[in-house]
Amino acid sequence: MYRLKPTVLFFAPALFLGWMLLASCAGGPPTLPPAVNTRRLTNPDAPIGLAARLFDRVGDLTERIELANEAADAARSSGASDDAGLLLDYARTLIPFAPAHPRTVVAAANTAVQFAAVGRTVDAVQVLEGEFARLAEIPNATDRGAALEAIINVSFLVGDESFDLLTRAVQSIFVMEDLSTRVRLLTETAVLYYRAGNRGTANSLMQQAIPAAGSLADPWQRAAAIGSLAVAHHRTDNRDAAITAVDSAMEELRRGGNGAPTATAAPYLLRILDAVVLLSQQLTAVELVDRIADPETRARGLSGIAVGFGQEGARSAAYIFFSRAAREASLVEDRGGRIRAMTDVASGYLQIGDADLAVIQANGAASVTLQIPDTAEQIAAGGLVMSVYARSRERGRAETFLSDLPEGRVREEVALAFAQQLIAGGQIAEAPANEQMVSDARSILLRYLGSDGAATAISDARTAGAVARAFAQVGDIGNAVRWMNPTADPASTAWALIAIGRVHPQMDSLSPADRDALERVRAAVAAR
Repeated sequence: MYRLKPTVLFFAPALFLGWMLLASCAGGPPTLPPAVNTRRLTNPDAPIGLAARLFDRVGDLTERIELANEAADAARSSGASDDAGLLLDYARTLIPFAPAHPRTVVAAANTAVQFAAVGRTVDAVQVLEGEFARLAEIPNATDRGAALEAIINVSFLVGDESFDLLTRAVQSIFVMEDLSTRVRLLTETAVLYYRAGNRGTANSLMQQAIPAAGSLADPWQRAAAIGSLAVAHHRTDNRDAAITAVDSAMEELRRGGNGAPTATAAPYLLRILDAVVLLSQQLTAVELVDRIADPETRARGLSGIAVGFGQEGARSAAYIFFSRAAREASLVEDRGGRIRAMTDVASGYLQIGDADLAVIQANGAASVTLQIPDTAEQIAAGGLVMSVYARSRERGRAETFLSDLPEGRVREEVALAFAQQLIAGGQIAEAPANEQMVSDARSILLRYLGSDGAATAISDARTAGAVARAFAQVGDIGNAVRWMNPTADPASTAWALIAIGRVHPQMDSLSPADRDALERVRAAVAAR
């Protein structure tokens, strides 16, 4: 069993001294996670410094690591490399205290990425080594595989310094008892080696995956694993092998998986379908979909086939299958499932560049959403509809939908979801579209969430914190501060402050009104 390396490897000298003092007083190793030393930051009263003051008040240790990573990235982006290093050292000291879980490993892997970005590759490798040593503490095989995947992915990013770790990580795949996870990791790692120019290792890993896939007992799961082989062959430019693998997967189904798949088997069939569509085997894809009895799953499958045809340029065939998918979506009895299916079809239309038909599908889903009596379900469904409207840049239609929703919490939270989708889209879109999306998000926030906070129907601190972060991301610091609650939800306040710090790393770039607003936050933080 792997064990953690001595914790001394995980600490910057200044923080390590504090840790040793704590240990000497307690008579043993520290049992509490260390605190961040904000006094060493360039400006503790700047937005990122204020955020850092809140880290130790966040109960979720993994979220503390995520916050420190985000703050370090923001500091590095503004040229404050020393601050970034300090924040990363803090993140590293937290990692051994956080639970052994894929989310923690992903957060730690991001810490390693950030270390590499500031030129501290040795530290990056040490962080990854520590998490690799803790893998055995993760009881669930699927979770353990997800954690190992994060370590392998980042090891490739770090470079040659992680060669030894990467070798041991790959070797550990060979002895994984969960065959499905083993196949997935072998094929995905093979693709990484191929892209890195190491075709020999890529081919070797693919060969190791073949018997593992064939050894799965369940025919649906076995066929899905072989489908994963097909996808990996395709991604490594071996089309002949990919087609052979698809044929093998279909033969497995014909031989041992006849009939309609069970509810647990349907996801495996969709994985095979993805491989078939990727290889433009559309007739085979139709054969697969015809096996599916559940309308929601059939709609997803048909939409996938339609996208495949559309991406090949066969738009007439694509629209035929989209029409079938839309019909199946309309047959889903459960309203939530129907909305999922309808918005999935809408997303398919967007993938082939037809925003008009995507919006028509979203309009239908919006009508169904209005019929949902449960508040939480209606909010969730509204978020799916808004995802399509945001990607289609249909602010007008989105506002019409909002006006039809019940006043209060539903309308406000769905408006927030639309703004968040616009912000996310604006972060990846090119100018001038990105600026327009952020501007639209700000307008939506101001219209539906810019009133006095006392009048809002949003009562839980976490959602209020999400509003604060959204306002911060669109540059409205005054409203962001108004929604912050450092006492009830320090984590959301910290996220919002980091978002402000990305644009305004120092206080002197802020307007007097915004400086006054942040001074109120500083006073609230200092009061505790």
